Amino acid sequence: MAPDRIRLIDLKTQTVDWHQVDTLSWDKVWTISHIWDRGNISTRIPLGGVSWVSNSFSSDRRFNLMFEKTREIVEEHGAEYVWIDAACIHQGTDEEEELERKEQIPLMGTIYGMSAGCVAFGKQTSEDRFVEIASTYDDGRKAWVCSWFERVWTFQELQLPNVLLFVSGDHVLRRDEVYLSILMASPYLSSPRQSPPSLPNDTHILTQDVVNALSPLSKSNTQRSLMQTSKRGCSADYINDKVYGILGVLPKPLAKLHVDYTGKISLAQAVLNLMKLMPSKDILDTLTFNTLPPADDIHDAVHWSGMVRLDGPTEHPSYEKDVYNPAMNARVDVAGEPPRATTRIPNAPLWKVVVTKPEHTHADLAETHIRAWPSIASLSKFSKLTDDFSKVERSADYAHAIGRAERSLAANWTLLKPLLDKAASSGVGGEALSSILQNPPTNTEARCIPPNRLGDARLFDQEVTVLVCRSKADKSFHYGIVVTPNEDNTWHKVCTAAFSDSCVVSTSTEHLVAIGR
Repeated sequence: MAPDRIRLIDLKTQTVDWHQVDTLSWDKVWTISHIWDRGNISTRIPLGGVSWVSNSFSSDRRFNLMFEKTREIVEEHGAEYVWIDAACIHQGTDEEEELERKEQIPLMGTIYGMSAGCVAFGKQTSEDRFVEIASTYDDGRKAWVCSWFERVWTFQELQLPNVLLFVSGDHVLRRDEVYLSILMASPYLSSPRQSPPSLPNDTHILTQDVVNALSPLSKSNTQRSLMQTSKRGCSADYINDKVYGILGVLPKPLAKLHVDYTGKISLAQAVLNLMKLMPSKDILDTLTFNTLPPADDIHDAVHWSGMVRLDGPTEHPSYEKDVYNPAMNARVDVAGEPPRATTRIPNAPLWKVVVTKPEHTHADLAETHIRAWPSIASLSKFSKLTDDFSKVERSADYAHAIGRAERSLAANWTLLKPLLDKAASSGVGGEALSSILQNPPTNTEARCIPPNRLGDARLFDQEVTVLVCRSKADKSFHYGIVVTPNEDNTWHKVCTAAFSDSCVVSTSTEHLVAIGR
């Protein structure tokens, strides 16, 4: 039975009490999204009705700063109540308190999605100042976003609210303003963490992941959510939050996944439990969205789930109109001793294909179409950032980033043009921004994405066996995985494949194909 009540902070009395979910006036409720201090200091939240201590804030003073800023913002919008995890979900570790947390976490999607809006905060500085959305590092030569954009839980806290207001230093920015600021700055942004993480809980989110999460036209389907959470950081003590932290944006029945914080379930098992709930379409997507083989040839549940980097814009991508064979009722099974997971696909199309190598690479296309771009020092004025960005260097993939930013600008032009006009009228962006406004970018996918793709470039122009998972509606283009047979009658995934119909040599259908995981 689903829980039917949540705790809320009464803004007038500054007390916390239970409220029935089905009788709430959600237009009077706002939420807070924040980054924990991570100081390993337990602090009692200074509100009536809160009997526990929390590691979220290193002092009650820092909580009060955030709470008072939130109240200042939301009371202007008619708010009467506020929800924040540290004060509204019991932080204790007793069995009853753990049970409450397990029941309340699946409700977070409802809380963030139904409430009137959300106020987001990055970390507080040692001077008790709220960090800005971006800042410089490495003696001012590089720039990156604040850590709020890198965490697992903040992904759904960004996706779900009807209104998102971000506290950046002394200013409050709307989501569209934050999106435009980071999108336009993306050719200059460089993550301090460029190498793959050594631990699953480490952060390895890159610029395009941040931009994709912010884009209002990027829908949060299962695969995009998994791709995002795989790159985001979380507590090493709660590594399964990489799954539980996105349940609010996942469709049913995935959102009903059993939450377990006992420590008995590994991340790989939590991912596998999620995959067992996936509908056929999502299971097929876990095959085609993953660009295996990884360098270390790891084939565990996390890698197979689709938790990979997606390095292109995701506004209304063409694959959302792709067609799936309804006879391919794919499912994930676990059997044998030791247990082994397989994807079982009835009526599976196994085609012989020769994927011809494209004439141009991403780099060729990006360098060919690069246009002048506003400096980040000028752009920072639009975001009211206080760091000196004048020495910030271009990112390593500057040309690619401009191409991606143009595609996102084109997709979101109606939303972003008024903000660009406002920026230009205030002197931001100079001639480069004026040029963008005079010659708006067009969303031409062909210039950034080659028609044929293979996860393993060595297989171009060779005949391979492909399990076809989905196709364009006109059957002109197909997506699948290159497979080879195993000795136990299962099949081994070699890599992903995307190819035009002209590459098909022959087609056949197998009664049942089991892909070993």
